[in-house]
Formats: sequence, C-alpha cells, structure tokens
Amino acid sequence: MNPRGSKTAWTLARLLSLFSPEKDEIGIREASQLLHVPPANLHRLFLSMEEAGLVEKTPERKYRIGERLFEIGTLFPHNHPLRRIVRPHAEELAQKFGTSVLLAIPSHRNPQWAVTIDHLQNWQSHFAVQRLSLNVPLHCSSVGKVILAFSDEKMKREAFKKTHLHRYTSRTIVSPKILQAEIKKIKKEGFAVDRCEFYENVFGVAVPLLQNGKIVGALGLTDSSRRMNGKNIKEFASALTEKAAFISRQL
Repeated sequence: MNPRGSKTAWTLARLLSLFSPEKDEIGIREASQLLHVPPANLHRLFLSMEEAGLVEKTPERKYRIGERLFEIGTLFPHNHPLRRIVRPHAEELAQKFGTSVLLAIPSHRNPQWAVTIDHLQNWQSHFAVQRLSLNVPLHCSSVGKVILAFSDEKMKREAFKKTHLHRYTSRTIVSPKILQAEIKKIKKEGFAVDRCEFYENVFGVAVPLLQNGKIVGALGLTDSSRRMNGKNIKEFASALTEKAAFISRQL
C-alpha cells in the first residue's frame, strides 16, 4: 500500500502497528527487518517519539508504548458516542445484579476481535476480567460471539477467515464446525453465553445492540461461575435483552 500523505507519518503508523498485547517491546533492528526501513531512519523516528512521550526506552534498549500514547488511546473509548448512551443503563444493570458489565464494539481494523469500550467492574468478585479497551476474541467471549452472530455474511466470512481459534481454557471452542453451529444458535436465541471459555471460572452473557438492524455493539454481564451459570443464565439474558431493546431504540 502506498501512502497518500507524508511518508514519515506513514512509517510512524506502521511502526506503532507493530506493538500488540503479544509484543509489548520492540528493538530498532527488529522493526527495521519487519518494515524494510533503514535502521538509521527508525533510530531518528524513535528518538522523536521518545521525546514526545509516545514511546519509552527499556533497559534492554528496546522501546515500549509511552505514557502520552496511552493518554491519547484512552480518549477513544471515553468519547465514543455509544458509550455515552449505554453508560447509565450499564450502571443500572451493575447495581441490579452486582455483576461486571461490558460494552464492546466490532473492530474495524481486526475483524477477529471485539473492542471493549466500557467496563463496570464488580469488585466483590475475585476473578480475572477483561480490561478497558482490550481486544477480546470473537470465538470465546460472550460479547465477541454475539457480535459475530449478528454480523452480516461478509463480515462473518472475513472473521472466520482470519480468526485463530486459540484455546484460552479447557472449554474454549476450537472447532470451526462447532463454532458455526454455536453462532447459528446465538442468532436464533438472541444472546450469547461464555461458559468459562475465555477465563477460568468466569461466566458471561451478552446481547446485541442494533441500529437499523445492523450490529453496532454488544452489552454483556460477567461474573464468577458460582454466581452466574447454566441455571440462571436465562434470567440475566432476559434482563439484558429488554435493556438492549430500549437502548437500540435510542440509537
């Protein structure tokens, strides 16, 4: 792809795209090999980025995301219009059920992920949970599966093509055939369930948020499998469905 604007800005964008949850640090030599850009050019760029607070140098002379870039990144979920509409309803659900509440949207850059843009944490439960703005996989999170189920066929094909069915727990679905059957069931029932598939001992349920029939987000509840499980999941799903229908009418 050829940049239409500044070559330096394009190199900067490509450089930042190398960082990910799996690769939180990168050196100049590695970046040069991946981007096919001379090390001297990247050295100057890294120095400017470090001075601006966009990256930080590690003791091993590699670079990681800097404080200023983190501050800029948090503006995306905080100012997202869907978050502003959903937040009062999310607070109501959190207070009613005492669970954590998640709001996620489809990722336009990575169709195999959903992006959590709001998260109300239930501090009374002691378990691992999704962090704000963390990419969550479509194949094993409740918000991800419901986004996948209600996406149009083109997006579904793209997601299935790019999604690596990574096993996060012993219950994670790693069979494409089983996942496709699960997605059909979700579309029919109107809600998705995460049966400890993303985190051990964590249950989740989510419903779609639709605008003119198009999926724009997913609203979900998560809690420990002791408090949320197969016995009461339909109660949570029913409350979420009612709330999502009300929110969708506001969109």
